[in-house]
Amino acid sequence: MDPPNDFEALTKAFSGFGVDEDSMVSILGKWHSQHLESFRKRTPKFFLEDERLFERWDDHHIACLTKEFLRFKVLMFFLL
Repeated sequence: MDPPNDFEALTKAFSGFGVDEDSMVSILGKWHSQHLESFRKRTPKFFLEDERLFERWDDHHIACLTKEFLRFKVLMFFLL
């Protein structure tokens, strides 16, 4: 997939109820450094510059992702 289609698929994986982990892993796992840099530039609300001008994830978005993965983990525990 080219990056614009990947961005749309990744956005779809994160939208709605829960996170589509399979899509997320399959998309991000094959990206090269140029794709990752392009993603960071196209999604500025997910990344913040700290006092040393390093990019880092926005803590709110990380907390939301952590919560979603924890829900998935609990669900998998009860299904198995």
